[in-house]
Amino acid sequence: MGYLVTGIHVIKPTDTHLYKVVPGKDLVTLMTCTPYGVNTERLIITGSRRSIPEPIPDLDHASGDGIMYAILVGLAVFLVGATATRIYHKKPRPIRHAMVCGQPPRFWQRRLRNALRQVRAAELTNR
Repeated sequence: MGYLVTGIHVIKPTDTHLYKVVPGKDLVTLMTCTPYGVNTERLIITGSRRSIPEPIPDLDHASGDGIMYAILVGLAVFLVGATATRIYHKKPRPIRHAMVCGQPPRFWQRRLRNALRQVRAAELTNR
């Protein structure tokens, strides 16, 4: 069995005419305060009992509620956001102008000095 909504009303808190029992009818009345946070009026929803037209599916054959998809989407959004934040807030590396191909300048000074010595030695032998 289920309920079909037959009425939605917003009334003052002192108005009670919708709360009365109606003989011969199987009704349910839901009441809550409205507007949210102010609570100066009452929202009344009335429903009558009806049979459900389609049978409720068995739990083994019911479709999933999508909780796994929600978890996967949430995880993907988190990973994309974390990666974007990391890229955006990445500290710049210090610039090392004297570095050539990742080697310190003294390494290249020694190689240059040795190459010049070899050129001079070759010039002296060729004279």
